[in-house]
Amino acid sequence: MFGAGIANEIGTIFSDNPFAKALAHGVSRAVLAKAQGGRLSSGFWSGFASSVFGGWTSGIKNTNLRFGS
Repeated sequence: MFGAGIANEIGTIFSDNPFAKALAHGVSRAVLAKAQGGRLSSGFWSGFASSVFGGWTSGIKNTNLRFGS
């Protein structure tokens, strides 16, 4: 819950600057990962990449693609 609150605030504060938003998500995830005993770099890259790719994919419309049978 704590991480979700931080992510929400970052999205609100940096809504007009996608690169700054991605950096802020990376830093916040790095700090949370380290606090949980993980690696700073893993936390940073997961937060940064999620922000970047989430922004790119949010504009994709549902095309009813089906995978498999």
